Amino acid sequence: MKLFINTLSNKKIFLALLHPVKSAQGGTLLSGVFDRINKKGKKVGIYQNKGLLPCLDRFFKKNRFKFKNLNGIMAINGPGSFTRLRTCLTILNVLSCFLNIKSVGIKAGPCFNNQDLIKRGLKLIRQKRIAPLKPFYGQAPNVNGFV
Repeated sequence: MKLFINTLSNKKIFLALLHPVKSAQGGTLLSGVFDRINKKGKKVGIYQNKGLLPCLDRFFKKNRFKFKNLNGIMAINGPGSFTRLRTCLTILNVLSCFLNIKSVGIKAGPCFNNQDLIKRGLKLIRQKRIAPLKPFYGQAPNVNGFV
């Protein structure tokens, strides 16, 4: 099974598990979208209460799936928020290293939906060897912020 993760949205985390089933459709897709907004209507960061790890845990429990059954990770590696990208890719790199599985980063464009990104990720994961995910920021960093 392969895991697809899209954390680029400020409000949602999109997760998908791809079941390799021999059929005319080519497999089964289990997906889940998790809100990044708390009950009071305030945004919650990726590293807080409704971050990536709690969402992964809930998603895997809901689908009765174990991390050890993964054989690939596909994640959006940019462009996007600096902190969100770094946090997400660090978590996924640790998971990939621990499970000794392939992981690929997919650059998102303005006109791509999750299905297109999953197709691109499946092509990349067939070609790539095990290597860490690296972020793509899309622009030069703005470190001082004061002009």
